[in-house]
Amino acid sequence: MDPTKGSWKEHKLIVRKMYYALERLRIELFLKQGGAENCDGDLWIIQERYESFCLELEKSKCSISRMCAIFMKVIQNWLICEESISVGDWAVLEVYGCDWIEFWASTGKHQYLLESKRRMEAIYGLSWMDLEYHRMGRLPRLNEERKTMTMDNL
Repeated sequence: MDPTKGSWKEHKLIVRKMYYALERLRIELFLKQGGAENCDGDLWIIQERYESFCLELEKSKCSISRMCAIFMKVIQNWLICEESISVGDWAVLEVYGCDWIEFWASTGKHQYLLESKRRMEAIYGLSWMDLEYHRMGRLPRLNEERKTMTMDNL
């Protein structure tokens, strides 16, 4: 099996194995660094520490650690989409569908980009111009003080 050829579907098993192996290594590293110590068994604190640990890995100076962390984030989003398709969760698909448009465009996967856009057209029943306006509305807006604003502030 050539890893540079084919689609996600053909390589699903190897991607899952890599993801679970990297997840296990990330948890082991988190525990070795003492991320779960001094929290009195409070799971919320452990979760917050683990999430900040994962974000630190994404911004790591080590290119291998950073690449693995970003790869895991992409694969985790893909697994969530795959699960939501199997159970028919339209809300998750709508959110992740819009989020994946940027990924497909940046990696040159034009067929997936086109399919994502067409799925949004079918879900909303809007023209492509209206949908592009809504997609641009997902981008953060800044006010004069360069702080983010919500749609309620407009």
